[in-house]
Amino acid sequence: MESKENQTHSISSWIEFVNGSSATQLEKEKKIIELRHFESFTIALKNVGIINDIKEMEISEIRNGPDFVILLNNERIGVEITRVFNSAAESINIRKAILRETTKIFEDKYPGVNLLVNIGFTNNFDEKQNDTDSFKNELADFIHSYSLTNDSWSKPKYIESIFCIKHSKLSFDLSGAYSSSELSSTNINNSIHKKNLKINSYKINSNLSKVWLLLVVLGDSPYSDYSHVNIKLINPNNSFDSIFLLNDYKKEVVMVKNPIT
Repeated sequence: MESKENQTHSISSWIEFVNGSSATQLEKEKKIIELRHFESFTIALKNVGIINDIKEMEISEIRNGPDFVILLNNERIGVEITRVFNSAAESINIRKAILRETTKIFEDKYPGVNLLVNIGFTNNFDEKQNDTDSFKNELADFIHSYSLTNDSWSKPKYIESIFCIKHSKLSFDLSGAYSSSELSSTNINNSIHKKNLKINSYKINSNLSKVWLLLVVLGDSPYSDYSHVNIKLINPNNSFDSIFLLNDYKKEVVMVKNPIT
């Protein structure tokens, strides 16, 4: 808790800087999330004794490539952050996005109808195939019809469960229990490869001695967790000086490539 309080104080000025910038609201939100990931990263490193004090890794600059520049042991080090997902979380994120967009469609089609809706999709629901405007319109129409009749027999085959009541505001959310699953080494390798293409320009344009890659497993809920990952299957052929895998939910970090030297 002490580490978190100290680091929250450390990044608070950077959050204020981001909020006061001319970036779009979406860009601001993305950068603040990255700042929170960096906060978790330093806490995780301190927890395992890699650093003694979170102040050893204070941010020097915020950039777009890499995301941050830090000063450590008199070196300018770039930190690039990217998210990776276990298979369950990847599927859930798509389903949540479908519901967010369905909410907007519902609001446009049925203004003033405020509902609290929890939906559980079936296990065989194909979220990638159904990530279309036509499907979201169909779902919005069904929810509106269901809110009037509560006829469970009419629900589509892709819906396992639905809970719907009148509410003070409109809110669609995903229901159901989520379990952790394997973190795919293929997904990790693809993420590393995409970021590796930019590393030379990072070093030259930002005058950096090293560039690290921080792979983040989201930390917003237990379903972000993962059961295991086979580090041996992660391709070492990249130009990053160090690569870290951060479990943001548990504040745990694994060194995928090269310890801090």
